[in-house]
Amino acid sequence: MRIITSVFTCLILLFCASVGYSQESSATTILEQDFSMFTDGSEATPAKVDISSYSSGKLSATLTGWTGRKVYEAGGTLYIGAGSSSYLTTPKLNTSANSGIFKIILEVRAEADYGNAITCQVGYSTAETMIVSDDKWHTVEFISEKGSSSTALKISSMFNGFYIRKITVLSSDKFLKAPQASFPTDFDGKSFTAKWTRCATATGYIISVYTKDEQGNKNIIVSEEVASSVLSKKIEIAEPKDKMFFSVRAKNANTESKESDEWEIKEVITAIDAPTALEATNITATGFTANWSAVDKASSYILNIYKHEVLKENRTVTVLSENFEGITKGTKTNVDYPATLSEMLDKYTKVPGWSAYQHCYVAGHVGFAPFGSTATLTSPEIDLSANNGAFSVTFDLDALINDQEVLVELLNQNEVVLEAKTLTATTSIVNVSASFTKGVNTSYIRITYKGSSKIFVTNFNITQDLKAGDTVRTIHSMSEDITETSRNITDIALTDDIYFTYTVQAVAISANSDGEEIKLTSNPSNTIEVKKTVGVESNTTTKDLIFANGDDINVMLSADGIISIYNANGSLIQRVNGQAGMNVIKNNDKFIIVVTANNTAKILK
Repeated sequence: MRIITSVFTCLILLFCASVGYSQESSATTILEQDFSMFTDGSEATPAKVDISSYSSGKLSATLTGWTGRKVYEAGGTLYIGAGSSSYLTTPKLNTSANSGIFKIILEVRAEADYGNAITCQVGYSTAETMIVSDDKWHTVEFISEKGSSSTALKISSMFNGFYIRKITVLSSDKFLKAPQASFPTDFDGKSFTAKWTRCATATGYIISVYTKDEQGNKNIIVSEEVASSVLSKKIEIAEPKDKMFFSVRAKNANTESKESDEWEIKEVITAIDAPTALEATNITATGFTANWSAVDKASSYILNIYKHEVLKENRTVTVLSENFEGITKGTKTNVDYPATLSEMLDKYTKVPGWSAYQHCYVAGHVGFAPFGSTATLTSPEIDLSANNGAFSVTFDLDALINDQEVLVELLNQNEVVLEAKTLTATTSIVNVSASFTKGVNTSYIRITYKGSSKIFVTNFNITQDLKAGDTVRTIHSMSEDITETSRNITDIALTDDIYFTYTVQAVAISANSDGEEIKLTSNPSNTIEVKKTVGVESNTTTKDLIFANGDDINVMLSADGIISIYNANGSLIQRVNGQAGMNVIKNNDKFIIVVTANNTAKILK
């Protein structure tokens, strides 16, 4: 069977290769233009003159009908400036043959080493976007169905500048645009609905469901053909696999299109329950074991531990302090950009829970780079309810240009703005401050910048004037990616004045409407308090915890030991060599008795 599959795969690949070759060889060339005649400057240092400008006119004088904005010579290529306001436009072309279906081929290179999104607008239609992920030369192409007797192509980028050295436009009756498939949002383990866009000259579509080996080779497990009028189909999978994908291709009498975008077929989880935090065990002066129940569909857990200190005298307390010393790259004239627009900053900060959006990095600073949009920096959760909610925020602030407005907001757990203060950033580093009076037990501070320049923040502090007897709560730690249902904590100090609490959150892996992997986090669990045990260094008398979780039996042992399970008749049906910590035992009986060294529990499921 494996040999037959391999031969079939090879035949498909040979067929697709021959189709691609025949499409190109039989095509009519509408436009083939390189830019080797523009020899001023170089790729490393493009020329300074915009040859598309009225004052220069070199672009249209050299290539009749070509126009643009911010177009520069670059040693035999053209450099196009950053963003959609910079562009290169071809003359009007007759692309009406073959029902207006034609192919555009571009040889391009991104200026930035992290790549760019190159766009090509056909006439007045929506622009096609082609992603390049580095600063090497790439040949990108797409098929348009928007051809006419007078079609101009407008080429630009979404981000930084880029280079272009050749444009080719071809027409052929063998060209067939690939459909655009949508991420399936209704997968239930055995079926899903495949959806895709219409292709103008398609007579039918082929839906493929497959797995892939380590080399990326496809193993087709479902293949279905439908008529051109059908743009969605319920697909049943007789033998589902752990990791499956689907794609769609169009066909007509002349050819088959390339595959659509590939989507992984996975369950979409929209919410996840919070765990139940269980009593701490193994409590000593320097540590304890945090425990919680398992949650269905959870891939991991987050353990939040808080330190509580009861003050002996009146004093000003620093509730939160952060200098972002974990950020070591970037300067204010050459900032370091993250890979994503939104990011948790735990790997850079002393206290976990900081987050940023539309940001950049400068050594020891968080930068705000919204490009005219909105950039934010949000603190971890803080209890600011003491002192009737009064507290002060201070931080060092500066900007690339003067008089930049910065908003500092106090939020509650529902992201409702309770108070807001406006500050001004200048080109000089200034320690700014803002006073607030409405702090609550679950507070966040958010700094927002909406300008077109960049600002930079460091040395962030929140202080409160507290009295003797007041309790200060600070974040001790936030541990993520925990796959078990207990965690040993060994870096605390329990005293008469200091105690700890913890909550737990469940995390599930899901996907958004674009098929991108996302993490869903539950609400925090109930809170468990851990205090010094009077007169006893270690809480050795805590009973083992025994409880049901679905068909599983969870047994939290304080030490290694035997777990015995009896049925309703008193007969021993299971005996497990348990280990200290959480033990999960599979058992389908409706009524059982679980016995450990220091506890017995009757469980009715």
